[in-house]
Amino acid sequence: MVLIGMLFSPYHNHAAKSPLTSRAALASLLLGGLFLLMVVASYAMAPDWMWMYYIDSRQVSWLFLVYVLISLYGLPLIAGLFLGQELYARRKIYWLAAILACLLVEGLLLALLWDRYNFISDYLGFLQRKGQPLVGSTHPLALLLNMGGVILLVVAVYLWRRLKKLYASLN
Repeated sequence: MVLIGMLFSPYHNHAAKSPLTSRAALASLLLGGLFLLMVVASYAMAPDWMWMYYIDSRQVSWLFLVYVLISLYGLPLIAGLFLGQELYARRKIYWLAAILACLLVEGLLLALLWDRYNFISDYLGFLQRKGQPLVGSTHPLALLLNMGGVILLVVAVYLWRRLKKLYASLN
């Protein structure tokens, strides 16, 4: 979510009343909102997968789930907005380095959790290795992640191009 927050920083209008009201910030919030919808839908389809089988989802209260959604998705998105704007205002290379660092951390986490990420089941099924691989699966979660990923990419490219055009016309 930090990455999504930083994504549109090159097109932030410093004349905006608030860092959260610029068009670049609104684009990040829109993309982050779409990502959050995917997260909630993924949790509805495979809650134990969302916890990477470290805890049984039946032991998680809705209040704790809301706390996790805010702390792991909402706050990092807002932090990314502010961080991206600050880094880009200082030097573009700082912003690019932060984007690269986010991508590297995401890749590292995916590699470290691959045996859990690529396995769809419930908590007990994971412990017994009864489930199906995510990659190449017909499970609704796989479909959501594939289609959602494409939709997020298309929306991100559309917003980037639109902001780039708008920014060029203002300068």
